[in-house]
Amino acid sequence: MKSYKETKAAVKSLILKKRGIYNIYNLDLSILYEQGHNVTNVQNALDYFKYSPQAKSFMDKVAAM
Repeated sequence: MKSYKETKAAVKSLILKKRGIYNIYNLDLSILYEQGHNVTNVQNALDYFKYSPQAKSFMDKVAAM
C-alpha cells in the first residue's frame, strides 16, 4: 500500500494531466486504486486539492491552463 504522501503526489499529477479536478472520472480513480493507493487516501487527497486554502494557488494555476 502506498503512503498518503505518495497518493497526494499521484493525485496532483492526475489533476495536472486532466487539467482540473472536475475532469477526473471513476476510471481514473480505479487506475489509482490498482496502483496500490488506498481509497481513503485518494479521497482525502482529492478533498485537499478541492477545499484546502493552501492548495488554492495550485488549483488557480491549473484553471488557467
